[in-house]
Amino acid sequence: MTTPAVAHGMGLFETMLIVRGVVVELDAHYERMRASSRALGFPEPDRAAFVAEVQNAATGDAVRCLYLEADRWLLHASAIAIPPLTLQRRTDARAITLRMRRSMPEHKLTSYAACAIGLRQAAQAGANEGLFLDEEGNVLEGTATNVFAVRGRTLITAKDNVLPGIVRQWVLDQAVEIEWRAPSIREVREGAFLTGSLTGLAALRTIDGKACEHPGEIFDALWRSRSPDDRS
Repeated sequence: MTTPAVAHGMGLFETMLIVRGVVVELDAHYERMRASSRALGFPEPDRAAFVAEVQNAATGDAVRCLYLEADRWLLHASAIAIPPLTLQRRTDARAITLRMRRSMPEHKLTSYAACAIGLRQAAQAGANEGLFLDEEGNVLEGTATNVFAVRGRTLITAKDNVLPGIVRQWVLDQAVEIEWRAPSIREVREGAFLTGSLTGLAALRTIDGKACEHPGEIFDALWRSRSPDDRS
């Protein structure tokens, strides 16, 4: 019998960084899964079961926890390797713009074909991230990252139709000024950075093959403020 998880991608997932055997920002990842479950009408995952499942699988550099509907809702975590494109992105973030849209980007649904296809297209173009655009051609987010454009001490980032990223929230908590809108490609080229649980904070070097300016002192200060183990 085909389960809802297989037939419809009915489920959620969280991917977490591991540093010296400790899962980084475990509580924040659980809370995001719980919030999505409530918003989508799924039963909330048990916190103790989530923590136990993740910690039992925390044997490498990263762990992924799935929350799926089969005969009943199940949590399953497994150790994963950090993908090569993510490792490249940490120090040499190169992106392309994508001609596709995500479905329900506010949630980490297991039905994430657009992200997988978008990242494959990026790799084929010699990049390591693909960026989703809104109807006006402004930058929403990446396949696995959030995007911040920088203008002086102001961070420009989309408020809606993006994933509430864990590292993104950390940046927002540190920021002095935030402009809530999707930045234009021109603004991104004038200085921007990506954030993600496995990516950390990464200055965007190119977009569609054209060089981007360094995002400046505010990015450098944020990067230094992160724990050395969490910078990636």
